[in-house]
Parts: sequence; structure tokens; C-alpha cells
Amino acid sequence: MLEISPVNENTWIVYFGEIISDQVAMRVKHFNDLLWLSHAEVVLDTVPSYTSVLVTFNLRLIDRFAMAAILRQAYQRTISTELVDQALETIVIEVCYGIGAVNDLEYVAQYCGLTTQQIIDLHAGQSYRVYAIGFSPGFGFLGNTHKSLFVPRRKTPRLKIPAGSVSLADNQSAVYPSESPGGWQVIGRTWQKMVDWDSDEFAFLKTGCKVRFEPISEADYLAKGGQR
Repeated sequence: MLEISPVNENTWIVYFGEIISDQVAMRVKHFNDLLWLSHAEVVLDTVPSYTSVLVTFNLRLIDRFAMAAILRQAYQRTISTELVDQALETIVIEVCYGIGAVNDLEYVAQYCGLTTQQIIDLHAGQSYRVYAIGFSPGFGFLGNTHKSLFVPRRKTPRLKIPAGSVSLADNQSAVYPSESPGGWQVIGRTWQKMVDWDSDEFAFLKTGCKVRFEPISEADYLAKGGQR
């Protein structure tokens, strides 16, 4: 059932339920793509997320009620379409697990009742969908992790987590794109940059794409420019 709510005079938010899943993520992506394909002349910005799309439109070109009608139509087209996974090509992120002073891999293994190698195997043994971008520029929320890897955030967040830190919290994984405070459990580091401020598309990850983590050795990590 369609739920659409006003945020301000030129912004609506459209909800696709409350359950986070691949099916809902595909609907969010299809709806978002459909708006830009069919109504780019009036759409100023969209923010797709876990189960919703925030839509900002040009109030000089269309009033809020006409825009709401467009959103309802796009929603109906989306839910009546048999969707296939249209995720972008799977992005591979190389990870050196357990490296650095900021490192919770052993704690995560102890909390989950597994060995560190089992944590690595489970984390790297599946692909993830980018459900949302937020918290900081380029920070992708990836889900869902294997049920055996569900781990809470730290009780006391760190003041500094290094850029490239691969982390876990609840049923999600993420890569810190820049040094920042944070409370996620860090299990490894990647040498790859999650943001490029000199590029028009500065974020390495995009909502709806798929991600896979690939373990690499410390020697390979350092040789590619990784920092301890």
C-alpha cells in the first residue's frame, strides 16, 4: 500500500513498506530510475534509501499535488512490474583483515563464538547490497550480513576510525570513507578509496549496487598503498 508523506513544500517521501530486503531494494531502485527517466525536467534530487525514496521537485514547474500524482503513478508502475535484479556490476573491495591498531576482529570472533578465520570466511563469502548512503559522504550501509555475524556497535564510540576501515554493526557492514568518529566494530582495512573529491561521481558506492569483499595479505595491502 502506497505511503507518501510531505517533508516540505517541494519534497515528498515515498515508502515501500518497513521490511528491508533485496526485493524492496529493487523496487526502490526501479522507482528512482523511473522518475529520472520520465520526469527529469521537474525532479531536482532524489535520495533512495532502505525502504524509501526522498524526492525534491521544482516548485516553479509543477505544484505539489501534481507531483504527488506523478509519484503515485510511478509507484503503481513499479509494484506492478516483475523485477529482476538490476544491480550494477558487483564491486570488489579488497580487505586486509585484522590489521592496524584500530581492530576489533578478535572481539567480534569472541562475541560470535567463532574463530577469526571463520569471521573472515563468512564476511567475504557473500555479496552485499548497498541499501543507503549516509552518515558521511560515501559511507555505504551494506546488508545483510550472515546471521552469525550480528554484532552490536561499541558501547563507547571511537573518536577516530581510519579511512578504509571495514566494519560490522548489527546486520550490516560498511567501509569508512574518511577518518571519522564511529562506533562500528572494525575487522579490517582496504587500500581502496571510497570517495574521490575530484570526480563528478565522487562516491565509489551507489545505492542499489552489489559489493563483495576479497581478503588480501598484509604484504599486498601495503604494496597497494594501504596504511597500518
